[in-house]
Amino acid sequence: MALILGKSLLFAQSLPADDNYQFPIRPGKQNFLAGTMGEIRSTHIHAGLDIKTGGQEGLAVFAAQKGFISRIKISTKGYGNVLYMKHPDGSTTVYAHLQKFIPEIRDWVRKNQYEKKSFAIELFPSKDKFQYEKGELIAYSGNSGSSSGPHLHFEIRDNQQKPLDPLSFNFSEIKDNIPPNIIRLGVKPKSANARIFDQHQNYYFSTQKTGNVFKVNEVVPVYGEIALELQGYDQQNGSYNRNGIQYIEMQLDGETVFSQHIKNFSFAESRNALVVYDYEEKQKNGRQFTKLFVDNGNSLSFYSKVKNKGLIVIKDTLEHQVRIYLRDSYQNESIVKLNIIGKIPPKKVPNSTKKKNSFSWKIIKNFLKIESPLKVDHRPEIKVYANRIGYEIAPIYTDSFNAWYLWDLKKGLPDSLSIYKELHALKLAAVIPPNQKFSFFSKQLDILFPYQSLFDTLYLTHNYLKKDSQHTDTQEIFTINDESIPLRKYISVTLRPENDYKKFNTGVFSIDEKNRYHFEGGKWKENEITFRTRNLGKFTLLTDSIPPTVKLRGVSTNKVRITIDDQLSGISDYRVLLNDQWVLFQYDPKRKLIWAEKEDFNGRPINGNLKVIVSDKLGNETIFQTKL
Repeated sequence: MALILGKSLLFAQSLPADDNYQFPIRPGKQNFLAGTMGEIRSTHIHAGLDIKTGGQEGLAVFAAQKGFISRIKISTKGYGNVLYMKHPDGSTTVYAHLQKFIPEIRDWVRKNQYEKKSFAIELFPSKDKFQYEKGELIAYSGNSGSSSGPHLHFEIRDNQQKPLDPLSFNFSEIKDNIPPNIIRLGVKPKSANARIFDQHQNYYFSTQKTGNVFKVNEVVPVYGEIALELQGYDQQNGSYNRNGIQYIEMQLDGETVFSQHIKNFSFAESRNALVVYDYEEKQKNGRQFTKLFVDNGNSLSFYSKVKNKGLIVIKDTLEHQVRIYLRDSYQNESIVKLNIIGKIPPKKVPNSTKKKNSFSWKIIKNFLKIESPLKVDHRPEIKVYANRIGYEIAPIYTDSFNAWYLWDLKKGLPDSLSIYKELHALKLAAVIPPNQKFSFFSKQLDILFPYQSLFDTLYLTHNYLKKDSQHTDTQEIFTINDESIPLRKYISVTLRPENDYKKFNTGVFSIDEKNRYHFEGGKWKENEITFRTRNLGKFTLLTDSIPPTVKLRGVSTNKVRITIDDQLSGISDYRVLLNDQWVLFQYDPKRKLIWAEKEDFNGRPINGNLKVIVSDKLGNETIFQTKL
């Protein structure tokens, strides 16, 4: 049986005294969502609702409750044009990705932009500056900031600025009688003796759907400590967007062993999203699985009734029932059924792979997993050299062609392996603990790990190579582990390249899995360059000697439009002067567009000598001049 929760318990949170909030856009009409509060995004936890606007901008946005505008921000990133409204009960509502504000707010903001000579600005008006009743017009919806399409991002925060679930405020504008949907269920070994189908590897299962029940049709043999993870989504009536699932409860033989309810959280802990889902699986295969266990480094507070961190331990030969209950904000429920059976793992397993030509190894959490081909008439022999000692280890299992081994890295960091008396060096450089400051030094690079920059222990690997490149004759590639390991905080990396560079316009770029370059930064000191990053993987040095491009797109009596672009390091800054006086131009990096409307010229006529100065992130500058 599912654990049935009444609404007062399911939605227990720090609600304001008056929860009579008005929906902020098209009130009284059915609205549709592109995102919900509590969704686990790639780098953060989503803090509110993404309300669709039919692919258009300029829809009226209304105050959800009586209050005053306490904060205004304009940025090319994040929330873009955003208003924060404080209410008498201490709560705050947030309206983001706006196209523009109502005239009285817009004019006051523009006045401050001219005083600071900056398009990007953050302001904190006095309490009596902009006061509005519930339902009054305050802005118009848009697509500013990091928005990927026109919509309104709307939040309700408590008096401690923690986001609350707006769908718990009884908005009739959102209809939802659709239970969450399941795509796949993952089962993973979590200890050295753990097995799934006799193997120490991950398995993923599709499910058979009957009504709101999703069933894995086969009984899965397991042993030892295992973990489950789930790929699924939630939807509302009339919307095809796949949103997050707020409430998940897992039971083993009727006992709750894991429960999460994302009803509120602190922005300070939002980076923990990277360990709520399977980060490695997402990076390597593009599939996002929510972990039904609390992984190392996860300090989020929305878990409850968690036993053994949500891990399941099976050491018998009995059949066990796993039931997973999924609920959305409207208490629509789905059930996932999985039956597992304990099976003592054999030393010899059925042939599941072809014979390997050579050995391979990879790190899985705190284990070094090694796969090696078997030789005829040879006992599989392997030695791990760690702590200046050679440890002979037996395979955890074999088939007719290959053998598999596990080495517990907590016993020591190996520098080499001996397989059939052939010595193979390993490039495991250091063990980096997660909860202390750590500095690593080598010939080619240095790394500073600040306190708590890691979620879990890192077994550091690094590599350096040169290869031919379209940008340089010999491109230098510095590799630090790979992109499948998440970082909580920025680390500092110093590179010592061998090539000669024009230092004034050469910087560090990361290289993603599609071989695309992303500017990371970097400051030179003699022949070393230091940069900060929150990603591991491949890095290189590129020289950017091409200045940005500037092109006049259109001029009318009411508007001037100009495109600015840079192909490598990206746009850093721009300034626009009309008759040698600074003039406000708005900027949308997504469209590579700067523009000014008649009112942005602060009462000046749109004519005269226009000068546009644009610089990229490596110091190249373009000066474009024209007569309007």
